Amino acid sequence: MISIVIPTRNRSYTLKKVLPSYYIQKHVSEIIIVDDHSTDHTKEVVDQFSGHYPNIKTKIIQNKNHQGASYSRNQGVNAASNNFILFGEDDAYLEGSYTEILLRKFQTNHTTIGIVSGRLILMYPTEDPKTSIQRFGNGNPKHKKLFHYTTCSHVPDAYFEGDVKLPLTHALILTTKELLLKFPFDIFYSKGNAYREESDFQMHAYTYGYDILVTNETHCMHLHPRDVRKGGHRIGHLKSLYYKIYYTNYFYDKYYNKLKSKDNLLLPKMMAITLYAFIQTCEFGFAVFRYLKKSFFSFFLTRKEK
Repeated sequence: MISIVIPTRNRSYTLKKVLPSYYIQKHVSEIIIVDDHSTDHTKEVVDQFSGHYPNIKTKIIQNKNHQGASYSRNQGVNAASNNFILFGEDDAYLEGSYTEILLRKFQTNHTTIGIVSGRLILMYPTEDPKTSIQRFGNGNPKHKKLFHYTTCSHVPDAYFEGDVKLPLTHALILTTKELLLKFPFDIFYSKGNAYREESDFQMHAYTYGYDILVTNETHCMHLHPRDVRKGGHRIGHLKSLYYKIYYTNYFYDKYYNKLKSKDNLLLPKMMAITLYAFIQTCEFGFAVFRYLKKSFFSFFLTRKEK
């Protein structure tokens, strides 16, 4: 059986949308909501849904203070009754077959696999889950690379068929309590945007010899940022850039040399983090330029119409 752990903070409005997709999953006996000191109606929303699904045990853990996602995940793991644990998110849907297929993949490949996930779909604004799955297919053929070693990140919409093994996947994973107790989430990622917090656990497992499997047979669907405007780790764009670089530097200090040795990478660690910071800064600069350009033309056209 499976325990689902969902960390959340001030996202009652998205939980209302996505929670039903967790309660209908097969082989799930309990759902653990770890409320990271929310100030909204999170508990009321969870109580409402748990009453509709009495066959699934619902646990609500409320942090006394804002502790961050890693701490919340660890709390959920410690409270879980089952060895298999699936991490959910408060702004992502699961396809109806998600836990069933991931568990089958895990059990079929149990000698080498430590972590399994389906495909992650980034939904369009106001898009419904079924439409997003039909649109996604097996990914975008234009994206050939499944993983970018320069930024140590997977490509969510990369095209592939069947199953692949990657160094990292997204956050909605199935793994075991045994592995999570062996490699607990690092609470260093407790501030800002908590960037790399789920990648840290995965990379820890990967560099110690565990495989990470991603399958095309099932999906999870992440709400578009326009539909998730508050709660969670929302911070300004400039602060987000800072924490991406700050946390990646820490992340590379822990794992890059092990990854370099395991996957025969050429770049030394210092050059890799410098390149990462350069890429992120350029992307931020281009985003600012596009925004200013759009604002300028919008202002110009409005003046012209008057």
